[in-house]
Amino acid sequence: MPVSPLWPGGAFFIGMGKPEMYDSSVAVLFDAGYLWHTWERVLGRKATPQDVIDLANGLLKEDEKLFRTYFYDCEPFKDEREHPVTGEKIEYGRTDTSLSRNAFLKELSLRDNIAFRRGRLSHKGWGLSKTANDKLLHFLKHPDEQPWKPGLADIQPQFSQKAVDMKIGLDVAWLSSKNIVGTIILFGCDTERSRHETRPAGRMQGSHSLLSQLPQTRPPRSSPRAYGARR
Repeated sequence: MPVSPLWPGGAFFIGMGKPEMYDSSVAVLFDAGYLWHTWERVLGRKATPQDVIDLANGLLKEDEKLFRTYFYDCEPFKDEREHPVTGEKIEYGRTDTSLSRNAFLKELSLRDNIAFRRGRLSHKGWGLSKTANDKLLHFLKHPDEQPWKPGLADIQPQFSQKAVDMKIGLDVAWLSSKNIVGTIILFGCDTERSRHETRPAGRMQGSHSLLSQLPQTRPPRSSPRAYGARR
């Protein structure tokens, strides 16, 4: 089975032969959870709806055409919760993060050829941030060092998303079984779960299945389209 890189050390290609009648049609699937966590770190700014459009088109080869871009995300949490330490009531629907995310999703959903798949976001409780958790583990391993204790900023709400992974799998199965596209690209994190979601259904029906990721460090080129180029 052929294997070729999309991103050095990250993305790759696994596929089988497929009929020529839909060989050039491509569906691009964006896992928004991965996008939010990596885009600003790599590019130094927040992603925009136009970035999504440019990146989807940048993943195509010259002889391919974009069938549709699928974007999987949960709408921001809107309910009110009480901080476990301060007792402050936090209205998540009015936070800057919630307002900016809603504006992003609204604009993106109005773009041509975009399918927005909504998941559900649930509040699981409160816990330490990753940075605080790492500091705590370090202190437990090195008790002789200067003591460390968490502050209010280290206590953060914990959320979990539901239905997104299922919808990705359903779309992959539908696109492949109906011979709608010849290639499916998932822009997301390379995990065992993502491999099980996209590849088996695509391979069974003869579609190519690809995974694309942002590089670990910022590339020399600044255009989002360049980051999706196959190499």
